[in-house]
Amino acid sequence: MAIVVLLLRRSKATMPRIYALKAFLMALLLVVLISFWIFYLAALTPGKTEYTALVSFANSLADTLNFVLWLTVVLLEVRQLQPMYCVKVL
Repeated sequence: MAIVVLLLRRSKATMPRIYALKAFLMALLLVVLISFWIFYLAALTPGKTEYTALVSFANSLADTLNFVLWLTVVLLEVRQLQPMYCVKVL
């Protein structure tokens, strides 16, 4: 859910444009999800289903999605922080 919030926020631009970094991260997320689902469905052969392997597979999917989330946070938020200064006058 957090990756949806990060990627679908309103941008500062007023005219519609493609933000290349967001498009790359969305494509990466789509490729990861499609490839994991293809391998998951291939592992579900009738009669040979080992549930420990499926749980391990789901765990690796969760780890990969967590990595994509942190990559998105670093590339979209932390990298684009602008320095701000606070001046206090006593």
